[in-house]
Amino acid sequence: MGTLRGLEKFAIKTNTFLHYRHKDGDPNSISSDIVRVLYEDRSGSIWVRCGEPWPSSQQNLGGLNNLNSRSGRFTRYFHKELDSTSLTENRVTAIYEDSQDNFWVGTTGDGLHKMNRARGTFQRFHYNPAHTRDLSRPPVSYDTIQTYRGVDHITSFAEDNSGRLWILTLAGGINVYDPASKKISYYGTGSNSKDKLNDNMFWAAYRTRDFILWISPWGNNIYKIDPFEVKVPHTNLGKTVFPFGEDEAHS
Repeated sequence: MGTLRGLEKFAIKTNTFLHYRHKDGDPNSISSDIVRVLYEDRSGSIWVRCGEPWPSSQQNLGGLNNLNSRSGRFTRYFHKELDSTSLTENRVTAIYEDSQDNFWVGTTGDGLHKMNRARGTFQRFHYNPAHTRDLSRPPVSYDTIQTYRGVDHITSFAEDNSGRLWILTLAGGINVYDPASKKISYYGTGSNSKDKLNDNMFWAAYRTRDFILWISPWGNNIYKIDPFEVKVPHTNLGKTVFPFGEDEAHS
């Protein structure tokens, strides 16, 4: 369990808690006591993202942590100013492992990354206005960032049944990356949206066992993406024709 005062592990057999706390001067302790997200990958490894996601005096105390469950020690990952293989920012906002074992990490500040867990390095995918269909988060306007106090967040990832990666942001809509074509499709309020939506601020995505993708924006709506929905084009001829007769059609 993640709290604002550290990480807690509950032992069911003994009905006790094991406490993980940040310790100044100990590089193997958790990077911050503000724990925002826990994520277990398919190998059973526990990932912890820490820190305050909003602009604050403590925004550099975030980071990504990997817990060694046997030793109770953490490996920390931070932004390093001169290292392009480090995180873009310390405010880590999303973690996700897709079906191809790609490990995606989202941060603030145009921070889309694919992590090499064996090496502990990050490949950055920044938005390039000259190549708008390349892998990245959607563009975020300067006015939007100013209005919402610098919240250039990647908020969530999800993978649909076709293997496409959905990249949700808090201020720029959704980008959907197709690994087969290596191209991006954008969804949001912008005029270039593939299907125009009523929202541009998104918070979470989740795919259920029946392959339905549910997406929640910051506001009051909810979106349901059904990959098996079939819309058959038709022409209205001005008269309804029932192939088996009207009585049978209404029965």
